Amino acid sequence: MSGREAPGTRETMARWGAIFFAFGGLFGLVSLVLPDTRVDDRTLLLAVTIASLAAALTLSVAYDRMPLPGFQIAAAGGSVAVSLAMYAWGHASSYGPLPYVWVMLFAFYFFTLPAAIVHLGLAMTGYALALAAESPPGSHLDGWLATTGTLLAGGMFVVAARDRMAATIAGFADAAHRDALTELLDRRGFREVFDLELERARRAEAPLSLIVGDLDRFKRVNDEHGHEAGDEALRRVARTIRSGKRGFDVAARIGGEEFALLAVGSDAHGAYMLAERIRTEIEKAGDGLTASFGIATFPLHGASPEALLR
Repeated sequence: MSGREAPGTRETMARWGAIFFAFGGLFGLVSLVLPDTRVDDRTLLLAVTIASLAAALTLSVAYDRMPLPGFQIAAAGGSVAVSLAMYAWGHASSYGPLPYVWVMLFAFYFFTLPAAIVHLGLAMTGYALALAAESPPGSHLDGWLATTGTLLAGGMFVVAARDRMAATIAGFADAAHRDALTELLDRRGFREVFDLELERARRAEAPLSLIVGDLDRFKRVNDEHGHEAGDEALRRVARTIRSGKRGFDVAARIGGEEFALLAVGSDAHGAYMLAERIRTEIEKAGDGLTASFGIATFPLHGASPEALLR
């Protein structure tokens, strides 16, 4: 999942972004009001505190109007805020680079791994600049390297835990949407995948074909040979569809003897060739079964080929 889209909705990302910014503002307030707290630049820290609290409020009330790239900007702003706060606290502060942890937790959980690595680089650049501006005595390269390594290791752990959790949930969801007889997706599961792939095709302006097939005179198989023979025939057809489709195509049993196949990236001609190959293989079995298929392709047949699913 590390290379895929962010797992959170706008609401979830905004909620956690607001929480982290609020904690950052709280840290700033604590530094300003506690007695005997060392702060080198109180004016700068006050500005960073106000900005953090304002960011938390903005994320809380305006998340539904915020484009997804805005959360990348918010995370980068968090790193800038932490770097400025570090400079304001000074090298003698006990807070140090701790608030970078919040930014990295957010980035590694909600963003793709490459994007999170970019945010880590931005944060550590800010940390280096803050150290250089403070001009503390001695070398702080070891501390900078330790901080970078710790944040990277923690971030990779977050990614691994996130991916493991997502895979587990996806496995449960997939099992719940499987047809028990054929082990293909059921109608509900197929519809969810269909909606997702159609939206991707619209964004990418790529073709997407829907193939819907029906076994001809299937009732006669049940009447003449019994339901057990009918069930075995359905399983055989499902195996034929699985072996005939490409690895990234999606197959489902959407009714008693109705099957559907989503041919990702296929135009009408490609979908026809795929349907014809599967139809021929079904007939080759020699048990008298035949199938009829219908095809609809986006965008050739309109804004959506979903009419065949109704």
